[in-house]
Amino acid sequence: MNAARVTAAAGVILAAMQTRQTAAGIAAALESACLLQSPEIAAEMSALRARVAELEAERHSTNEALSDAAQALRVQRDRITGLEALTPAPIQTCRTCGAGYTYGQPCSTCEFQARMATELAARQRQQEDPHDGPNHHDYALGRDLPEVTS
Repeated sequence: MNAARVTAAAGVILAAMQTRQTAAGIAAALESACLLQSPEIAAEMSALRARVAELEAERHSTNEALSDAAQALRVQRDRITGLEALTPAPIQTCRTCGAGYTYGQPCSTCEFQARMATELAARQRQQEDPHDGPNHHDYALGRDLPEVTS
């Protein structure tokens, strides 16, 4: 005898009797409470209820995780909207040399330094190339010169 089932059946019968139901009404109340089933069916129903409870708990945790993710997305969306609304300052700091320059224009200090480096490299190439100097000649020594004796 299962005391829990007997107590449940007694509660259903008492409730049905208080509403002055007939024996058929009491039996219908027991059936709707799943108390007139065979033990095998009752076990299957109990397992089914346990699975439903497990799925509901899983759904609850999934819904919480989804809610947290949606909240994080809303925060990021608001942050992006705020950043997109910003306008740049008219004077910017160059990330290369640290000098100030007008927004939308190239950094004049970096351009000057690049131009100076180009000029210096050109001058060094001119100084290092002896083949273009004033003492350079392309002719070979003539064969009719006397040999040098020591």
